[in-house]
Amino acid sequence: MIAMPSGLIRFDEVLMTSATQCSICDGHMHHHGEWDGNEVVTKGMRFCLKIECEHGVPLLLTPDHQVQVAAERRLVWKRADELYVGDHVVVAVGQNAVQTEYQLGAPKVSLPPGPRTNYVEHQLPKTMTPDLAWITGLLIADGSIPSDGRGSIQIATKKRSESLLMEKLAACFGVQPKILSFKHTQLARQIWIHSRQIREFFVQHVGVDPKDKLRVPVSIRRSPKSVVHAFLDGLMLGDGHWPVISPRWSSHPYLTTISPLFAQEVCALSMWAGRPAKVQRGNRRLKGGYSWRVMFCDESCWTDLHGKPCLTRTVPTGSRLIYRSRKSGRLFWRTGLASRSGVTRSLLRELEPQHELLQDGLIFAAVKSIKSVGDHPVYDMHVHPSHLFTASGVLCHNCAFCTLPTMRKMYPVKKFVRYPTAERAIAEIEAVADRWTFSTWVADDDVFTHQPDWIINEWAAKYPDRLRHLKWEMNLRVETASEEVIRAVVATGCALAKFGLESGDPELRKNVYDRNITNEQTAHVFALCRKHGLKAHTFNILGAPDETRQQVWQTVRMNQKLRPERVQISILVPYPGTPLGDQMEREGRILKHVDNYFSESPVKLAHLKPWEVKLYFRFFRLMVYATYSPRLAWQEIVGLWRRSVRDRAKRLLGLRVTKDRYDLEAETTRIGE
Repeated sequence: MIAMPSGLIRFDEVLMTSATQCSICDGHMHHHGEWDGNEVVTKGMRFCLKIECEHGVPLLLTPDHQVQVAAERRLVWKRADELYVGDHVVVAVGQNAVQTEYQLGAPKVSLPPGPRTNYVEHQLPKTMTPDLAWITGLLIADGSIPSDGRGSIQIATKKRSESLLMEKLAACFGVQPKILSFKHTQLARQIWIHSRQIREFFVQHVGVDPKDKLRVPVSIRRSPKSVVHAFLDGLMLGDGHWPVISPRWSSHPYLTTISPLFAQEVCALSMWAGRPAKVQRGNRRLKGGYSWRVMFCDESCWTDLHGKPCLTRTVPTGSRLIYRSRKSGRLFWRTGLASRSGVTRSLLRELEPQHELLQDGLIFAAVKSIKSVGDHPVYDMHVHPSHLFTASGVLCHNCAFCTLPTMRKMYPVKKFVRYPTAERAIAEIEAVADRWTFSTWVADDDVFTHQPDWIINEWAAKYPDRLRHLKWEMNLRVETASEEVIRAVVATGCALAKFGLESGDPELRKNVYDRNITNEQTAHVFALCRKHGLKAHTFNILGAPDETRQQVWQTVRMNQKLRPERVQISILVPYPGTPLGDQMEREGRILKHVDNYFSESPVKLAHLKPWEVKLYFRFFRLMVYATYSPRLAWQEIVGLWRRSVRDRAKRLLGLRVTKDRYDLEAETTRIGE
């Protein structure tokens, strides 16, 4: 569920709107959909992490996805693979900015074929009003629409709400339903609405599915807060529970359901409308699984009334606590043990009224568990105006291990690579610089310098002086790096150029990776970078099927000769559908599936042992840095020791050992550190 000011949406609804369209976006061409002008692009299957938080709605994120957390009394951004159990993620509440009621379409409904004896026309609402939303909530919670096509609706209601339901039905439809008693209980009675027109109205216009009614209708997810709150009140009246106030026991009011998906949707809907909630698994075990509870945390929260802070009343402050002096009554910060629940908002507001963590619409949910869940479909949503930007577009070269040749076959368009104007690219950077404070940005195009004329005559010539103090990084190929291009990008503030060396052996680089460049060409380009003060970064690959130990050492010695500022080492993982992946599949050399290229080799190797690949991978950067940079070598030794101690401690404590982030940590190392 995606919460936006104009509505609460599901990805399946977006993708069904225009799933046959294609576009080039962020370097790749994919099927996409649109919703209110916001583009959703499928990124294919990628490795994901499942993060369970205190509010009960799981997060399924890629390792590089940015998550806002509260750390050391301020808001910071972290990658998903940098989160740990106990961190507090920021949960936004109250994004609903809808002002008008949802239009339900034509007042008439199309009736299915069948007998229409005693058929009566009723008035039908034209918009989703609070009264209609309340009836819809009660219908979903304690009612039913027969799936066999009968023109009736049945709602079970208690005596305390029977008169209220009758009033709202009369106001919305002008109908007087029939009331029947149950045979086995006197606590509730049946309300029957015998009208095919009203039944089809709820199905066709309101969006209640007779076969799967435990879903929040789109008419509710596009309505103002007052309508959403009325819908939640109807749900609570049907399947809600208000705990009895007791000095020994307290809880939140909660909604019970048998569907975990419906519980998550109701929780997201409530938080979107400004009413904090969380999902918990119930103690009652049903035939198909457990029951689920949506716990509402607002002014009716009994936990808060008994002095026990709940999810919405606390702010995580790490090891800092608030102390009140007994003599003066004043509040002070003091350092103590890490607090599990943090400090209450009232105390923090009294001490620091303008504190960053007291922003309206933010609550904090502690991370309870982090699990690897393998490959899942990944979507990228571009909300306009976007704060994500790229410059020259897309991957423009053919390599045996990349996906471009396959993409060209899948999408045979004439203009496969498109470039924005320099003005547009610069305007996007200026928009971000005006809104946020940062010192470095990355042009993550696969080949930024594919068109040298565009770099020299457009990009460098029109780059504004007010942005030249910002450092930026780029990817480029040796074949496209001339002295004029390097001089132009350095003049605009480029501080790091990242090259794909892949291997130090020219034959392996040409025959396996389809990179026809010589070591002399690479050395010449690195000399030009040093001449103009541009730091360099190399990408290297281990674990080619026929790679020998001598070729591995050639790669090490080539990096020692080039003396890069940063070195990235990866293990070859042939992607399905790429030329190299198809070749390995035909030869039967794919042994297993791995979810990243920093852990182990999935290829049947002819000369190297799997443990040798892991050993070379772990100590590759140390062997390179040790010959020319004691500073980088010492940082690498400290990093190896810290990772070893961390993983050993986690194994002893029985905690989850994260996947080897050896190279991901290298990627996030800042220039000059």
